[in-house]
Amino acid sequence: KLVFLVSFAAVPSNPRISNIMGEEEKNAFTILVCGGGNAAQVATAMFSSAYDCIAVSLFADEAAKWKEALGDAEYELTVDSGKTIRSKPNDITNDPSVAAKADAIVLAVPSFAH
Repeated sequence: KLVFLVSFAAVPSNPRISNIMGEEEKNAFTILVCGGGNAAQVATAMFSSAYDCIAVSLFADEAAKWKEALGDAEYELTVDSGKTIRSKPNDITNDPSVAAKADAIVLAVPSFAH
């Protein structure tokens, strides 16, 4: 498994993102995004457009609230290039056993946490 630590406050603009997200079909690679804050939700929206993506939040009932708030809708994320990404994760859960399905794990944390 690959594990990435992501802090969106410290990540500069990346022109490759719009190319990756511009593909019509998802890649069979599964990404697990751990966290429930802003960075986790942005990472989930971005990765879900190109890969199978599962979001996991272990904090109280945060995953259930997040899943309920999204409902059947898709994310709509506008990136710095002006492109709008629409996507939906495969699942949002508080079950850590979903990590077994992941090819890569992203720990999305605020910049002060690392």
